[in-house]
Amino acid sequence: MTIEIQSFGLGQKTSESSVEVLGGKGAGLVWMSSKGVSVPPGFVIPTTVWSEFKTKPKTVLKELDKAIQPWLELLKQHFGYMPLVSVRSGARVSCPGMMDTILNVGLDQTNEKFWREKLGETCYTDSLHRLIVMYGSVVHGIDRYSLEDGTVNDALDVFAQAVGSPFPAAKAQVLGAVGAVFNSWNNDRAKFYRKMNNIPDEWGTACVIQAMVFGNLNDQSGTGVLFTRDPDTGL
Repeated sequence: MTIEIQSFGLGQKTSESSVEVLGGKGAGLVWMSSKGVSVPPGFVIPTTVWSEFKTKPKTVLKELDKAIQPWLELLKQHFGYMPLVSVRSGARVSCPGMMDTILNVGLDQTNEKFWREKLGETCYTDSLHRLIVMYGSVVHGIDRYSLEDGTVNDALDVFAQAVGSPFPAAKAQVLGAVGAVFNSWNNDRAKFYRKMNNIPDEWGTACVIQAMVFGNLNDQSGTGVLFTRDPDTGL
């Protein structure tokens, strides 16, 4: 299969911007980037890939493993180092909280020293623990509370015991997160939400891989949501 990935914020020409292909989140990021809005760079795996994934997931993930490497390398060139990334779902209409997201993807033993120095001990430890909790619960179905309870080392031990192998390296994390995001289109809460809102099952989801920002970096950092119109009235 041919996988057409669309980047944003990386200086590449925009070839696709429709919500049908890139999902609402991906199309919005591509549009904002094209207008000069400073958004953290990344790329979008389109809904067409999900359509293939639902019938042959192993084959698609094998193809994705090759297809996303140039884009991860472009992210690395953009920053001068490989950033941590978020891996998010992105349907063509908003399905708030129904599908899965994994943050801080890319932390592993090989880059521990770099990220400890860059983020500081508190932010690094918090970010790593959050990654283990989200990756372990979303990708492997490990009980979230068993991963949250205790230290980072405790969470790593719980993960290893549940999965039968240590926490994965950065490259494997990205691929595992993409597969989990695609699978989350068919989790129970997503299916229930689609039924309530008459959203067709065949639409599927795109997957957005984007450089992380850190709301927990220090007392001057934070995260939030900005609306350009009233979310209740649309005005």
